[in-house]
Amino acid sequence: MVIFKKINDSTGYAVSTKNGIFLGQLMPGDDGYHIFFSEDTRGAAWSGWLLREIADKIDELDKDWNEQVIKALENVPKDVI
Repeated sequence: MVIFKKINDSTGYAVSTKNGIFLGQLMPGDDGYHIFFSEDTRGAAWSGWLLREIADKIDELDKDWNEQVIKALENVPKDVI
């Protein structure tokens, strides 16, 4: 289980394991979509379930933003995109 804790006065989240091991942060990138910044300097291996939990949280956080981007691009000519 991965724990996501909102960072005070920020749009980011601290990411840790249920036993308190800090993994990194989720923060919005320059394009508005969230990015996971790993802070694990031990060279640890990451399991699929852990990566999926992080990816699912990113998808959840980006849902509204992605809908706004898609809507904004609806009227842009296809040859411009």
